Amino acid sequence: MQAVLAETAAKLPSLTQGSGYAALLEGLVLEGLIAMDEPKVTVKGVAGQGSVGSKAASAAAIKYKDWATKNKNAAYASAIEVTWDSSPLSGGIGGIELSGFNGKISLTNTLQSRLMLAYETRLPKLRAALFA
Repeated sequence: MQAVLAETAAKLPSLTQGSGYAALLEGLVLEGLIAMDEPKVTVKGVAGQGSVGSKAASAAAIKYKDWATKNKNAAYASAIEVTWDSSPLSGGIGGIELSGFNGKISLTNTLQSRLMLAYETRLPKLRAALFA
């Protein structure tokens, strides 16, 4: 199972090169904004991906405002400020990190963190399938 994880991790860099990466990044930002449920959020990306990250954050902010208007209220939506932090994350291949509540809460939504989440949540099913 560790070999499968390592093989999958080795393929992560290719995801950042594809044409769908911008849409993936926008989705990661939007998902993080909704999960954080905070009107003032700062988004930070991986080194070398500032341009695509900034565009993804801007596009996700528009969708977040639409979501907030429908699911919260117009006052909440009008208070939304999503800012791009140009200082890169300390490491990583792709993805973003959001921080809100005056920097007290951070949400890491990187490709590596998503891979580990998928691995950890599927591990019991894999073990049951292999060893049951």
